[in-house]
Amino acid sequence: MKNNQSIAQVKIEAITPLHVGSGEQLSSVGDFFTTQNTVYFIDNDRLMQPIARAGRMDEYVNSILETGIGLDFYEVLEKKWGIVLSDFSKRELPLRQAYRKPSNNDILYMHARTAGKPYLPGSSLKGVFRTALLYRFLQDDFEAFDALADYLCEKGARPDKYFFAALARRFEKDYFSPDLFRNLRLTDSSPVDDEHIAVVQMQRVSFHEESESGASGVDWLSECIMPGAELFFECSLRALGKRNGDFLPGLSDFTIKALFEVLNAYTEQQINLEIDLLEKKHQNKALSVVLIEKLKHLLQEVRSAKCLPLQGEAIVRLGKGKTLFYQTLLPLLYERNCFPSALLEYLKIEDTDEFPRTRVLAVGDKDMCGWARLTYELIEGEGGKTSSEELVALPKVHTDNRVERIDVGMTLHALFTGLKQVEILLNGELISCQLINKEKRTFPLNTAVKIVVHQVSKSGKIIQVKLKS
Repeated sequence: MKNNQSIAQVKIEAITPLHVGSGEQLSSVGDFFTTQNTVYFIDNDRLMQPIARAGRMDEYVNSILETGIGLDFYEVLEKKWGIVLSDFSKRELPLRQAYRKPSNNDILYMHARTAGKPYLPGSSLKGVFRTALLYRFLQDDFEAFDALADYLCEKGARPDKYFFAALARRFEKDYFSPDLFRNLRLTDSSPVDDEHIAVVQMQRVSFHEESESGASGVDWLSECIMPGAELFFECSLRALGKRNGDFLPGLSDFTIKALFEVLNAYTEQQINLEIDLLEKKHQNKALSVVLIEKLKHLLQEVRSAKCLPLQGEAIVRLGKGKTLFYQTLLPLLYERNCFPSALLEYLKIEDTDEFPRTRVLAVGDKDMCGWARLTYELIEGEGGKTSSEELVALPKVHTDNRVERIDVGMTLHALFTGLKQVEILLNGELISCQLINKEKRTFPLNTAVKIVVHQVSKSGKIIQVKLKS
């Protein structure tokens, strides 16, 4: 095993809707409109043409200026002016919603994208492992936890989301080996097509408020990867040897198998704590009962994963939701009954019995977004085998592809460097490309293969390739 390295292909299966924000927000005034079941994304350049032909451009602009985000785009353009908005749609997605009218939502949060399709960034995936390892460390190291509690109690401490992010980085720096996360590498996931995407109406629901419909609080729309969707990424890990004990108490091996064990242990602890908190809630009891039932189902999934002979599966939560603080430091403080006054003030609660106050849920079915199943298959190291033969790395012998331009469908020479990756020597320049490999075909590393260009960027760069049949 080269450099004591392990490589695995990991499959992500969405259990509940997944959302990783891109930072892009669309407005219901001009960017999109909804019916009860569909979201239509508007091609504004085309839409302006019939508005201009009807001589209503000034009226349209004034309506936006006067009404702002409260403008009912559908009511004005389609019902009053007879402009059928769906005729000017450039993309359509199904809408999961309840308790709303088409003009209720003003903001749609878009999912992170690559090559025009939603995907899960490697940084978000790595964050799952970082969070679980940090929780594991602080749970086992009482001295480090006491230092954390003391820091929170220091005079002048003003907790906020930036404070806790900085605090987590400080503990990683003080207590973790600097090599820990440098030696854990995760690629971006494969993208998914629109058949696995939907727009979900989300809502922050309070445990201290109830309504006859079961809905409360502000709502918004999120573009999500839907349950059942499958994505793939590659995880590579270089073991750190005997130094493990210096920063990971109780973790005897720094292997992919051991990391999946940590993920499951962390998830099990988090779910058990959440169930314990919800069982103590007296207000909005109906909501608590629904969430407890869902959490117990996830807990059974975790326990089933832990029983697998090779520990090749883990249940995790990722994407937009609670911050690092809420998933690591706060549960530990709660477990040890250590809530400094500054922290209570930040949480806007008078005592710990009020925690948690709210949860962000999908409207209607009350799904807790972000839950997924990870399943890995070793392709190098830790006894991993492919096609009954252990993978070995061959010497790299590249064939230079001399071409004037790149076109979709073009055949090129490449080297196989992973289940989802190839290297191409293109006009003397070495590039790495994502390989579409739905059949999971494998070869010894650095095997010469022929590939077909599947997707090209506007600037002419290769985005995806697939194996030539």
